[in-house]
This record gives sequence, C-alpha cells and structure tokens, in this order.
Amino acid sequence: MRHNQSTFRLAALSALSFLVVFADHAPAQTALFSPRRDFPVGEDALAVVVGDFDRDGMTDVATAELSSNSISVLLGNGDGTFRPALLLAVSLPRALIVGDFNGDGGPDLAVGGSQGVSIFLGNGDGTFQLAGDFAVGGRPALGLAAGDFNRDGALDLAVVIGAEPVFVLLGRGDRTRNASRRTASTRWWPWLTSTETVRRTS
Repeated sequence: MRHNQSTFRLAALSALSFLVVFADHAPAQTALFSPRRDFPVGEDALAVVVGDFDRDGMTDVATAELSSNSISVLLGNGDGTFRPALLLAVSLPRALIVGDFNGDGGPDLAVGGSQGVSIFLGNGDGTFQLAGDFAVGGRPALGLAAGDFNRDGALDLAVVIGAEPVFVLLGRGDRTRNASRRTASTRWWPWLTSTETVRRTS
C-alpha cells in the first residue's frame, strides 16, 4: 500500500513539475489584432482586394458586392481608417482582382460578374472608368487570376466559370484605344490580342 502511495505521490509531483516547467516556458499570449473597425460597403460582399488606387502611398480596399451590383472602393487614410466608399456599377460581381492591365503603371480592376469579365481602368485618383466587358463561355465569371502567361511583358487573365474550360485572355499591355470589334454580344478590349480556351487533355 505504501508503495502504491509513493508511486502516486511521485507521479503527482512529476506532473506538477511538468506543469510548472511548461508554464514557465510558455510563450507570452499577445493580442494579434486590435478591436475591429467597421466600414460600410454594399450587400453580400464576396471578394476583397487591396491596392494603392489613388497613388498616395497608402493602402486602399475594394470589395465586390453581389446583391448591390457594385464594387466599393475605400481609399485609405494611412491610419487604419478609410473614407466613404466610391461605387462602381457591375452586374452581380463575384470575383475581383487588381492588376495593371493597360501598362500605365497604375492599378486597375478586373471584375468577374454576370457579363463575364469587366475591366475598370484606374485614373490614378481613386476613381475608375469602365473599359469594356468580355463574355466568357456565356456564363458568369466566378474566379480570376492574373499573370504573364505568354512572357510578352503584358498582364493576362485566366477566368473560370464553374465548368470547363478555363479561359485565358492575352493582354497587349499598352494604352492604345483602337475601335472595338464586336462579335455577337462580345466587345473585345483593344489591348487584348486573343482569347484562348484551355481544355483538359487527359
């Protein structure tokens, strides 16, 4: 019986020593974020991106709001607060990405919505102008990714619509504004050289 009691005491002391050592070496618990701040945007915001949209060196925010049919652009004050949202009208936006799509060195917005992909060119002061819509597969664009896929120095877009194929829009990256060409209900962006359809080969 005494052996069992000694074993129990030793186990209890060992466990207590472990807890003391563990607590002594535990990392300090610090708050990762300060209390939240709320900034109004439209209804059903599904996507958010950041960029310096007015080129003042401060980070700005843009959100895509499905039910409001809008993009909200919130210009940052540099202290964690933002000015009231500037609105861009887009039909049922679901995806949003920032990129320099016309090669002027400033951030533009590509929006995936019911019209396919809409490009808004930045004016450098936090405002944007619609440059055109591009239909992809006759369905809303659900996801966007930007990259130089053909290594020509111009930013391209990959678009998914929830079903195969993946659509790739190859950009020129210049600021030329040739007359838009139309095929059926599609308006081609002047700086887009072609549209490629990528299908699974396996």
